[in-house]
Amino acid sequence: MTKKLSKRRRKILEDVLRIVIPKVVKEWNNQKLAEWEHCYEQDFESYFKGMKTQEITKTINPLLYVIFLRHMMALLPEFVRCVGTDGDGLDYRCWNIPLEAKITLSDNIYWTGNGYPKTPLHILIRFNLTELRTVTGMFVVLVDLDRCVSDWTDPVIASNWSTIKFFAEDATEFNPIVGKTKVNQVYIKPQLEGLM
Repeated sequence: MTKKLSKRRRKILEDVLRIVIPKVVKEWNNQKLAEWEHCYEQDFESYFKGMKTQEITKTINPLLYVIFLRHMMALLPEFVRCVGTDGDGLDYRCWNIPLEAKITLSDNIYWTGNGYPKTPLHILIRFNLTELRTVTGMFVVLVDLDRCVSDWTDPVIASNWSTIKFFAEDATEFNPIVGKTKVNQVYIKPQLEGLM
């Protein structure tokens, strides 16, 4: 049985995420984007010309996760990255409770994962990039899939990738920490929050 977050700890985690996500965006926009371009010896736009969002996501997400983890640990030392067999594929633990995190740069309504269930607790993050690759919008939700109708699709045999999008029935469980949602007849659509 998966450990659950108490209401008090959930509120603490949500409060920290509310602070951290804008910090990640500001660091990316004001520092890491230029450093990335320096390392790749060309501007972001030139490097990714003609590439799809998933190719961009695969390239910059590792850096976004590093920035995210550093800011999370600075405010909540109990939030740690799982390494090796520690988490058996898990991303993080907080108060020894397993958590998955998914960052997407896509403007659709789903997130992509590797299709292997590890924990029902997910931190789902969405960023909107301009053509110059600065982040202009952000969204984050902490969701417990055990309390949702929505679930990951079966992985595609050729790639092991699966996706999740949230049905309107999950609106009471899909409460954004940063951003808002628009609930239509079938799905929940994340509405990104602009920078302050």
